[in-house]
Amino acid sequence: MNLLKSLRLTNVNKTSVAFGHNTVHKYEQRSYAKKVLRDGFATLADKDLTKFESMLDKSGVITDADMISPHNKDWTNKFVGSSKLLLRPKTTEEVSMILKYCNDRKLAVVPQGGNTGLVGGSTPVHDEIILSTARMNNIMDFNESYGILSTQAGVILSDC
Repeated sequence: MNLLKSLRLTNVNKTSVAFGHNTVHKYEQRSYAKKVLRDGFATLADKDLTKFESMLDKSGVITDADMISPHNKDWTNKFVGSSKLLLRPKTTEEVSMILKYCNDRKLAVVPQGGNTGLVGGSTPVHDEIILSTARMNNIMDFNESYGILSTQAGVILSDC
């Protein structure tokens, strides 16, 4: 718990319950974004949307809140962000263009693969742009001798 507080990632309540000779500690999540500082990142502007639309096809730039909603939370629904933009590139070249532009403009980005994580690591904290690799879901090779599967970043292994 001290590590979490020192990293300023979360505000945690600790509850202890005694069962005979054993004590069970339960940690309850109260807040995710309140303690994480935004630290000088730019906010999304109309010119940014125009630029992303020039980089990606129509289904690669999502601004509809209902379509973004599943990407604004982790698989357990414990962590929830407030992103207004979901980008879905199909190639590593598109990822590279997006990240270069975001770096130049100081726009915060959070990458997402299958969004099946259990710890909130790919959940936006504030209004970061979500960079989903879901459309990069091709299996490139399977080496049967070694049992090695080569895939693009968006492949969900349980779907293989």
